[in-house]
Amino acid sequence: MPPPLAVAQQAERAPDKSEAVREYQRILAMCKAGTAPASLRQKDDCGLAAFRLGQQLELLGQLPEAAQAYREVEALSRDVTKVARSLFRAAELYADRIAQPAVAIELCQHIIATHPAEVAAEDALRAMTRWRRDDDTLIPELDQIAKTHAAHVPLASFAWLLSAQRAEDKQQPGEAVRRYDELAKRYPKGPLIDDALVSAAKVLRSQKRYGEAAERLERLQRTFSSALLVGHYNLYLLAEGALLLGQIYLHDMRQPARAIPALLGFLKRQPTSRLADDALLLLAEAAHKRHSPPSPADKAEACRYLSQLYKQYPDTNQRRRADELTQSLACPTP
Repeated sequence: MPPPLAVAQQAERAPDKSEAVREYQRILAMCKAGTAPASLRQKDDCGLAAFRLGQQLELLGQLPEAAQAYREVEALSRDVTKVARSLFRAAELYADRIAQPAVAIELCQHIIATHPAEVAAEDALRAMTRWRRDDDTLIPELDQIAKTHAAHVPLASFAWLLSAQRAEDKQQPGEAVRRYDELAKRYPKGPLIDDALVSAAKVLRSQKRYGEAAERLERLQRTFSSALLVGHYNLYLLAEGALLLGQIYLHDMRQPARAIPALLGFLKRQPTSRLADDALLLLAEAAHKRHSPPSPADKAEACRYLSQLYKQYPDTNQRRRADELTQSLACPTP
């Protein structure tokens, strides 16, 4: 480790951070003047020194100075990840603690334009959307980002998702569904396919378009195996989607026979999901309602699901409803 950086990092351990600040400032002065040792330049330690200076200034509560130090990383570092992260940290300080949201938004736009492949660009996009909650020009800008950076799948996916959510906020359900569907169509193997399909289904259900909602959730269940191969699947959303599908078939469409295979498929795929107890209760209700009146086989199947629920999840929050159904079916006492 170069001696100047070693001295600065050693100073970080002291309760008084001012000495560390002075050491990092000394390093940056050498870096900017072109007099830094070759070891500092070769290992990209000039950028690291600016980043660590920003952190130390934050600890001292010198927030404008910290934000400026983070911004200086861009000119001093060759590490694009470090640059993007530093710029985003500066944006967060400007927005949340320095009360300069316009500067924060400009920095986010800069990160998105110059480093679209970095995770910090996705963070910047989400933060910028949050900070521009009442800005009517946001959706066209998100559309442009999605178009310009279509090859950067995570960033473009977030642009579509955030624009759909904004359409929901503006009480435009049809436009929201169109955007969620477009996201699913453009990036069927992307990281937000689950968000798109579940969100579209929820909007459609709220509009009483139950068949269309179920279709999207069925599609989500079919994507499970292929999505696992690329390693970015949101298993909780898969579980939520399966449970929602069962509820739509059972409660909205009055088709309990279709709810059963959907819920059984979920339990087979995710037997340890934290929503498994909810699924077992829905299965018992669906079996009970499969015929009117329920057959002895329907009642026996419902009781089996309830017994499984009691055995596997004795502390379930569905206990009261399970007890009521157990009593009405005259199931054996658990």
